[in-house]
This record gives sequence, C-alpha cells and structure tokens, in this order.
Amino acid sequence: MKIRMFYFIENGVYGVSVVTEDWSEGDVRLMEKFGEPEINVGGTLSIEVGEDTYEHLTLDDKYVRIRSGSPITRRFDSRDTVHASEFAELWGERIRGAIGTAYSDLHAKQDGFTREVVYTLSVN
Repeated sequence: MKIRMFYFIENGVYGVSVVTEDWSEGDVRLMEKFGEPEINVGGTLSIEVGEDTYEHLTLDDKYVRIRSGSPITRRFDSRDTVHASEFAELWGERIRGAIGTAYSDLHAKQDGFTREVVYTLSVN
C-alpha cells in the first residue's frame, strides 16, 4: 500500500489530499475478513506560534475508511487563521500517521476463527 499526498493552495486556501493506493490482494483479504479500518480525520490541531504560545484548531470528528474513503481532503482558509499552511501540514502528517497505524493494526489481527470441521456420524 502506498500513501500519496498532494499539497495545494488556491485563493489563500491551503489544502492537502491524502490518497491510498496499490493495495495488495492480502490487504484486501484482511479487510474482507475484519472490515476496512477507519480513522478520525477530525480532532484538535495545535501549533506553537510563539514561546509557550499555541494556537488550536478544532475540527469536527469524522471517521473515514482508509481505502474506500480515499482521497481524504481537507482545506484550511488563511482568512480564518494566519497559520493555515501550518495547520494543513500538521493535518496531513496526522492523517498519514493514522493511516499507517490503522494499516499496521489490520495486519496484526489474527484469524483464529476460520476453519473447517468435519464430523462423521454413524448409526449403531
């Protein structure tokens, strides 16, 4: 699996698009067994804007599937905060990390349930 990230700016709006691609057959089989992992693309972002001074931006919680929800895109308007580019960078890295964690967690799952059991019955 690959994560491809696109950074862009349009009319003072900084954006990041995160695309997941090149899923292996093994990845797809795991998702068929255990379900497609979801990540929260919301939450609170905090950046240091001065010594011991932080700016926080709270995004509504939103859960997105890492394969079928791709691309995952977010925009940060410089009219809302002078730190829009920093928040965009931070958000992109957070999403990349969350996808990586979800992917690792998926591959750590063990299927101890799937099996075939055959019973032979006889009449005495």
